[in-house]
Amino acid sequence: MRNRLLTSLLLLFVTVAAMAAEQPRLVVNFVVSHMRESDLMHYEAGFGEEGFKRLLKGTYYPYVYYPFAPTTPSALATLSTGALPAVHGITGEGWWNQTTQKRVSAVSDPKCLSFNCDTEESKVSNANLIFETLGDVVVRNTDGGRSVSIASDASSAIILGGTNPSEVWWLDSLSATWTTSSKYHHSMPKWVNDFNNSGYWLRQLGLPWILTKRDQAYVNKRSTVVRPYGYKLTDEERTRRSQPRDLREVLNSYVANDVLAMFAEKIIINNYLGADDQMDIITICFDAPRRIAARYGLSSREMEDMYYRLDQNIANIINFAEAQTGGRVIFTLTSDGGNREYVSHDKVFNSSQARFLINSFLSATYGKGDWVLGCENCSFWLNHTLIFSKGLEVAMVQQQVANFALQLRGVSHAVSASDMAASGALFGVMELIQNSYYPKRSPDVTLVLMPDWCNTYREDYVARTSSQLIYAPYRRSLIAMCGMGIEEGNVITQKVDMRSFVVTMSRILGMEAPIGAEWDPLPEHSSK
Repeated sequence: MRNRLLTSLLLLFVTVAAMAAEQPRLVVNFVVSHMRESDLMHYEAGFGEEGFKRLLKGTYYPYVYYPFAPTTPSALATLSTGALPAVHGITGEGWWNQTTQKRVSAVSDPKCLSFNCDTEESKVSNANLIFETLGDVVVRNTDGGRSVSIASDASSAIILGGTNPSEVWWLDSLSATWTTSSKYHHSMPKWVNDFNNSGYWLRQLGLPWILTKRDQAYVNKRSTVVRPYGYKLTDEERTRRSQPRDLREVLNSYVANDVLAMFAEKIIINNYLGADDQMDIITICFDAPRRIAARYGLSSREMEDMYYRLDQNIANIINFAEAQTGGRVIFTLTSDGGNREYVSHDKVFNSSQARFLINSFLSATYGKGDWVLGCENCSFWLNHTLIFSKGLEVAMVQQQVANFALQLRGVSHAVSASDMAASGALFGVMELIQNSYYPKRSPDVTLVLMPDWCNTYREDYVARTSSQLIYAPYRRSLIAMCGMGIEEGNVITQKVDMRSFVVTMSRILGMEAPIGAEWDPLPEHSSK
């Protein structure tokens, strides 16, 4: 009897150990801002075998779409929760509060403060997030599993971190050092302070951008600031290296990707991610590609060289994570939407001017006043308090503004919030707008510009990328998965919805999907 009991206990131990061995120890999510599937093809010859190509050797979905016009915050929220903006509530970078009549950032929190920062922009946390993410699901379903998110931008890191992250880190935009919110930490860990004090990346500022490959290796020909491969610094450039520099430039160069990759490895070591059988997850968001595209253009050598450098960054993280986990790791690659080169310099819509015109129109109709609280991404929030004080109906004023805005040059659609609230099932452009409609945060009037138009707020600056996010090129993304348990050499050319990503990953990890996830798993995974 005793021997039988010992045998049963031994079998149980072996079974539990085998079950643990079937689960990955670590999930590494790479998010590359504004990466298009065409970028991977365009620069394929310049990539190594262990970065992007390694990720694409698993299961790859090149035709992924967001079913709404994705801003970076709204796309990252959908990517991580599996829900539409109309559900998760992150409709853009911010919105206007009708009670306080002030702008609210998607990640603002006056009760919190970032370490080593004392600006209003440093008061951030996940207070405005409503729905759990894949990382939250991992924490909830494991005994001690950790969820960490890091990014160049605070909003990216916080939104991807979700409602209950273990740690969230980002680069402070003024000091170019790593920081976090008092919501997540009571004090800065010593290892983070040590990393910040090393300042490798700060020593790169003031130096010219030198290409990593010889001239014939590049597909793109146009450049603005880069120097050729093998370029030698001049005496003036060496001197400039030791002079005060604009630290914010870190975020606008490949250096942001370098420091993010280095910090990711430190995170994995110091948080013991993947060190035991309790699954951990880390999401790494590279925001610099979006900024570099806006500054230099999608077809610039700066953009191409950045991708070659990023390929090596990702390869380093992959190799490091595999070594740390003994190969028990899953890697994913996604993006927050696509992009398109802006080429027509006369197709510029100035939102600041449009705001002035709308306010003038309402002042002429109903009397002088500050009728427009604010505007963002061709969307306008009206002053409800003023509207009520005049005895007017909000829906009527919204519709009048929409009708007026249709007369502005470059506008193809003008949609009022009252239309969104009253409408049932819609199609085409109207459906895409409705998918982002969240009553407490969405604008009163949303404008859609004609194709290839660029939105700006300043006469002296127009980005090199267009900003009409509702059209297909801006809604396109990609999904790649590789590593433990992921089928290799599987390319699915079917058009898929980004909401399927979290549902699929939850199923692969053997967990229930986040509560807001509302879509089917990706094809080829729906029956697994």
